[in-house]
Amino acid sequence: MSKLQNLPKGMLEELNALQQTLVSAQLDLEGETAVGSAGSGAVQVTLSGEQKCVQVQVSPELLTAGDVEMLQGMLQLAINNALEASRELIASRLKPISGDPSAE
Repeated sequence: MSKLQNLPKGMLEELNALQQTLVSAQLDLEGETAVGSAGSGAVQVTLSGEQKCVQVQVSPELLTAGDVEMLQGMLQLAINNALEASRELIASRLKPISGDPSAE
C-alpha cells in the first residue's frame, strides 16, 4: 500500500493538483526562451526554458577586431545574463506552485 493512500483525502487532492500545475508549468517552459546579451547586443545567447543553449549570435564586427579575450568575456557575460533571465522565467512560472511572494 502506498504511503500516499494514508494521507487525508483533501491533502491528496491538493498534492495531485500541485503535481498537475507543475507539469503544466514544465510544458509551458519547453516553448519559452531566455536571451542574454553583452556588448550592446554584439553577443547574444539564447537558452530554452530547460536551460539548454539553443543559439549563439556574434556580430561579425567582433570577429574582425581579433580581440579574442574581449570576445570570450562578452560570451561569458551573455551566457550568465541568459542564465539569470532563464532563472527568472522559471521562477515566474513556478510562482503559483511555490507560493513564494518573492519569486516574481
